Amino acid sequence: EQLTQTETVYELVAEAGFDPGAILACATNEEMAAQVRVMRQEVINTGLYGTPLIFVNETAVVGPKPYRVYRFLLD
Repeated sequence: EQLTQTETVYELVAEAGFDPGAILACATNEEMAAQVRVMRQEVINTGLYGTPLIFVNETAVVGPKPYRVYRFLLD
């Protein structure tokens, strides 16, 4: 419920070491929105959906994982 409060989100972002103003500017930037639309269309065209894939160092991580998995991979 607190994440619906703008001030709370700004505080959390700042505590994490990021600039809330820069993130807001990026999130509301039309050029960025256009790039997201292009990438979304590319995902649709490839038929991939739903499962996030990231690489940690050279290890592929498929699907959402708990924090401890990422911590282990980063150590």
